[in-house]
Amino acid sequence: MERDYLRAMADAVDLGTWRGIVARAVEDAEAGDAKARAWLSRHLLPGPGGPRPPLQQDAIDDLAGLDPVESEAASAEAMLRILRALG
Repeated sequence: MERDYLRAMADAVDLGTWRGIVARAVEDAEAGDAKARAWLSRHLLPGPGGPRPPLQQDAIDDLAGLDPVESEAASAEAMLRILRALG
């Protein structure tokens, strides 16, 4: 569901506009704006011990040619096999 919202946002903002927004955030972050730094970090860096941000994971999936639903299903199936082997 979150991916749907992110994709809708991406559809509404063309790449040139987005580059301008990001460039402004970078300028503000370099000038010491903590909110700009936090915003950039939230979208670009994984949290401590946490998963990758959704946009980053989408890019990785796209580059790898992976379908996120298929990947999650395969992971769940592998986990079930492991649990059955242990149980």
